[in-house]
Amino acid sequence: MRQEFAGRFVRVALCGLAALLAAAPATAELVGLVHDTADGSLQAVAINSDTGAVTPAGASAADCCLVPTGLSVTDTAGERFFVVGEWTAGATAGSTSLHELGFDGLLVNSVVLAEVPRSVLAWDDQNARLISLRHEPETTLLAIDPVSGAVSTLGGAQTDCCEVIAGVSAIDSAGQRLFVAGRSFGATDWSLLEFDLGSGAVSEAAVLPTGRPGFMLYDSATGRVEVMMQTALADSGSLVAIDPATATLDTLATYSNGDCCLYAPGDGASRSDDGEVIWAAGIGGASAAGFFGQFALGLDRPVDIQPMDAGYHMLALVVDGSTVVPGILFRDRFEQP
Repeated sequence: MRQEFAGRFVRVALCGLAALLAAAPATAELVGLVHDTADGSLQAVAINSDTGAVTPAGASAADCCLVPTGLSVTDTAGERFFVVGEWTAGATAGSTSLHELGFDGLLVNSVVLAEVPRSVLAWDDQNARLISLRHEPETTLLAIDPVSGAVSTLGGAQTDCCEVIAGVSAIDSAGQRLFVAGRSFGATDWSLLEFDLGSGAVSEAAVLPTGRPGFMLYDSATGRVEVMMQTALADSGSLVAIDPATATLDTLATYSNGDCCLYAPGDGASRSDDGEVIWAAGIGGASAAGFFGQFALGLDRPVDIQPMDAGYHMLALVVDGSTVVPGILFRDRFEQP
């Protein structure tokens, strides 16, 4: 009887500890691509997830940039950011370039683009190229060479497609598919649209729930596309997972913070190694531009908002290194086997 009671006590204690750890805010080593509003430069910065403090990583792209909405992306394996922006001063003022910055801030390359892409920028690591869209006169997939800046079309133009939310996209590089949040001209509901990177053809994978998409991630482990849906700044939101093959939709999490959240367009969200937390850049109703951790699983969990140092506008965010919940250390994303 004593042994049975002791066993039950240990199990209860462990369950309580697990619940406590799961509820605790996570911390992570975060790297961001930011626009410094003080001098107008692009910078790669380290961000303290506990305090929101920003530390410039090194070099920056001076006199730059006016960045079109959504045109920033992260190559996590290569530990670098890409962003499309217009020079604001100097000999190249008014021209648009593709800028590359390393996570360490030491790599800064810029190349003038043959054509300015619109609304989407995705990194295709299978082919070491950037993917974007052209919308006039028809919607066409574009491939961008990050070294030369050369732009080429992929497949045929889609004459009847479509209204797209800038910056809300994800790529399945292995499957050569680009996903965007969009809708047919004149339609009311937003949908998950799928572009074939070979043919350029577009199809509707699923209709999204009521609201406006905030960010999108592709989960290669499950083959599902995750979309954050929100209705208003002070209203609730939900994270949904969609199987593009079947249009099946599951709700992974719901949030009801009264001051959360407007999500930054572009590559503003990154998943932790353990899969439990999504870090996303955005603006909270009671705070300045910042970032916040979200537990990817669970109903009605609050979004833990941590305001970032003032004077920076976030363009991209990535978990660079270990993600830690008290008592649990997860494998470093960039650790070599």
